[in-house]
Amino acid sequence: QPLNQVLEAASAKEAVGQSSARSIGTTRLVGFLMLFTIPLYFLCAEFLSRNQERIILPLIKNVLTLVAVLTFLAALVLRFRFMPEVSRATSPAEKAMLVSRLRTVSIQGMAWSESVALFGFVLRFLGASRNYTLPFYLLGAFGILLFLRVPRMEADPMRD
Repeated sequence: QPLNQVLEAASAKEAVGQSSARSIGTTRLVGFLMLFTIPLYFLCAEFLSRNQERIILPLIKNVLTLVAVLTFLAALVLRFRFMPEVSRATSPAEKAMLVSRLRTVSIQGMAWSESVALFGFVLRFLGASRNYTLPFYLLGAFGILLFLRVPRMEADPMRD
């Protein structure tokens, strides 16, 4: 019986490791898809705004810029204050919980970062210049890249 318990524990540990790796892999895929959309936003905004003279109200421009900056700062706080460290897990159950939280925080942060790029898209569509909106796209992409950096499951301390 002790041998069966050891085998069951090892099997549970391996299942958690595989599930964690799949979960992180899915999160990365979502992140790369979000990252891929930012150049599409830029190209669409350029296509839609060419040959059209629009005057954007300074109040709208300032409010959208402020909201974008605050959203990016909130994403940074989320990344550096609330990202769990999976490597500190002491049990398979704790590791599964941390990987789930990591996935949730990562997707939420990537969505917030992508919204910064969308603010740039809206501003460009409303008449802001390309030079004014380009930092929005770059900050959005940078934010997504910050959340794509998650631990690799190959260096898994739970797989001894």
